[in-house]
Amino acid sequence: MVALTLLVATLACELSTDGGTPGAQATLDRLLTESPKTSVPSATFGGVFLNPTVTPSGLIQSTPRPLVTTESPTAIGAGATATPVRTATRAPVIATAIPLARPNGILLRAPRRSATIDGDLSEWGALPYAINAATYKPENISGVNDNSATFGLGWDATYLYVAVNVIDDVYVQTQTGNAIYKGDSIEILFDADLRGDFNVNSLNGDDVQLGLSIGNPSTANPAAQAFIWYPSRLGGAPGGVRLAGKLTSNGYTVEAAIPWTALTGSGSANNRYGFVISVSDNDTPSTADQQSLISSVATRKLFDPTSWGTLVLDP
Repeated sequence: MVALTLLVATLACELSTDGGTPGAQATLDRLLTESPKTSVPSATFGGVFLNPTVTPSGLIQSTPRPLVTTESPTAIGAGATATPVRTATRAPVIATAIPLARPNGILLRAPRRSATIDGDLSEWGALPYAINAATYKPENISGVNDNSATFGLGWDATYLYVAVNVIDDVYVQTQTGNAIYKGDSIEILFDADLRGDFNVNSLNGDDVQLGLSIGNPSTANPAAQAFIWYPSRLGGAPGGVRLAGKLTSNGYTVEAAIPWTALTGSGSANNRYGFVISVSDNDTPSTADQQSLISSVATRKLFDPTSWGTLVLDP
């Protein structure tokens, strides 16, 4: 009983952290129920029940139908003066399109491309996006030279391509499998059904938490590896991920080709997904500890997909 009480207290503590950690998710994964996400809830306007619909162009939100009053004459007897009769009707529904984009940071765009996965990012040119929002233990980040990054994205029918250049004054990674977040590593949060569950603020079976570690590039011990914490049906090392990285004079690189099957998504032009990429940092050699986390959006909360950003696949 004492052990159970301590476990519940520990989980409650982890859940209270805004940023959350991959470790918390790994621990709680088996306790979560993966149920299908609900659709966008219907709404009631002025007593009239309306159902928003979903179209390929985005969410459609119905607006209130105002009451419109009209008058018509009615005779009340032979030779009588007509008296107006007031009637009220409701105007037609007006629908407005809402773009499928979270209000969390800039829209990330992935051009159609391929990549040679070798850890050399020169073929990517200038990486267009930044990872610089401290979302876990900001007190442990001394500045941009301690933990900051830029990244780029690409796609084809088989893979989502990711390139990250991390600035880090001390590289530490001694962990494997579900513990890779306790060393220098990358985390991706991916919502494969952005259109179907835009307003759902809890994790479900189409939300993926995936980690990338380049291990020890000098000795390959540990080796470069990927790991999925959530959902449990995909948990473990995903098949088909191509991953490489290199140590640099001021940090390290990560280059990966992630199969769409690992993300429960698909490579098609104009597809949109919920997306956050983060960098875990450990600056203490020979230890296993997630000392800080920076993310591509400042709103990132592990358990709330509505706090993530948006990725669109350009034609």
